[in-house]
Amino acid sequence: MGKMKFVLSSVIAVSGFYLAMFLATPVVFAGAGSVNHVAIFLGETDSDSTKTTDFTAGIEYERRLPFLNSMFGVGLTFERIFYNKKDIDIYLLNFIAHPWKGLKFNVSPGKERKLKKGKVKTFDLFRYGVAYDFHVGQYSVTPMLNIDTVKGKTATVYGIAFGMGF
Repeated sequence: MGKMKFVLSSVIAVSGFYLAMFLATPVVFAGAGSVNHVAIFLGETDSDSTKTTDFTAGIEYERRLPFLNSMFGVGLTFERIFYNKKDIDIYLLNFIAHPWKGLKFNVSPGKERKLKKGKVKTFDLFRYGVAYDFHVGQYSVTPMLNIDTVKGKTATVYGIAFGMGF
C-alpha cells in the first residue's frame, strides 16, 4: 500500500503545481516555439480483454520536425499499467501530426511487456489517438484519448499529460 500512497501523493502534488501554473498564466496554443516536449501522463486503461480499468502512468517525449511549419513530430512513450498487482509496460515510437492549434493525432507502433506465470511475455502493440495541448508558457496540460490494439484485442487509454517544452 506504501507504493500506491506514494503514487497518489505524487499525482496530487504534480497536478496542483500544473493547475497553479495554468491558472496564473495566459493560455497560448501549441507552436509556442518549443522543439522538444516532455510530459508525464496520468490516466486509466480500460481493457476489453480483462474487463478492468486500471491506473496508468507514463512519460513521453516529442521532437518537432523542422519542415512544414513543424506540423509533424516523432517521439517515445513509456507507460506502466498497474494491473491486478502485475505491472504491464508499454513502449511506443510515436508519429504525431499537429494539424491545427493544439490538436494532435498520433499513430504509434510498440511493444507490450508483462510478466505471466513467472515468464516475461512481449507482444506487438499498435496505438492511435487524439489529444489537445493547452500551453501555458512553456508548460502544457493535455487531455488524451488513445486506442491500443494487442493480439486483436483493444484497450482504451485516457487521461491527462502534464508537460514542458524546451
